[in-house]
Formats: sequence, structure tokens, C-alpha cells
Amino acid sequence: MKTDMNPSFPVMCRAIRALGPDIGGIGRMPAPLAHHASSCLRCQAEVIRYRRLRRELVALADRVNSAPPTLLTNVAHAVQGESAHQVPPPRRTRVVAQIAGATAAAASLAAVAMWRRTRAAA
Repeated sequence: MKTDMNPSFPVMCRAIRALGPDIGGIGRMPAPLAHHASSCLRCQAEVIRYRRLRRELVALADRVNSAPPTLLTNVAHAVQGESAHQVPPPRRTRVVAQIAGATAAAASLAAVAMWRRTRAAA
């Protein structure tokens, strides 16, 4: 059962949840919301969850992974069908999978943030 659909869910909690990823911290919120969040465990958990998420995203942004030098050639050959049966070495596969996973995670988070902003505006 979604708590934000529950009619007994406090108005302040709804307002804080509507902020979504924009909750940088209790200090950045308007005074009434910050006061509520300082006493509401549910809202504190929400703020902590978004702080952790932002920390993880910053850590991902600082991380530099470069593609192996042969990646472009391997992809070109695979598209042309010349070496489709050739499997790249495990280390390269892991690097490419990490890059793809980080990109997908960042895109998902951006989509959720945009969805929550449009939902809050409506």
C-alpha cells in the first residue's frame, strides 16, 4: 500500500515527498518543512535516502572509466558480422558492463526525478 495515497498521511509528509530528489538536506527546505522533517522519522528517512543517493551519484561522477582501445573495432566487426562469435576477454566485458550499468542507473534516476517534478507540479 502506498503511503502517499493514504488519506491519513500528513500534509507535510506529502509536501516533503513531493520534493523528491530536490531534498538536499533539512537545511535547504523551507522552514515549516524543515521543522516537520526534524521531528518526523518517516521524513528523516526520506531525506537520508536522498542524501545517500546524491553521495553515490557524486562518487560515480568522479569515477573515470575508459573504454578499451579495441572496443570500437570489435563493435564495428560485430556489426559487420565478421567476428560476432568472438567473445571479448572477461575484464573488458566487466568494464563495459560497469559503464553500461552506471549509465542506465543515472538515466533511471534522471527519469524518476523528472517524473516526480512533473507529478509535483500537477
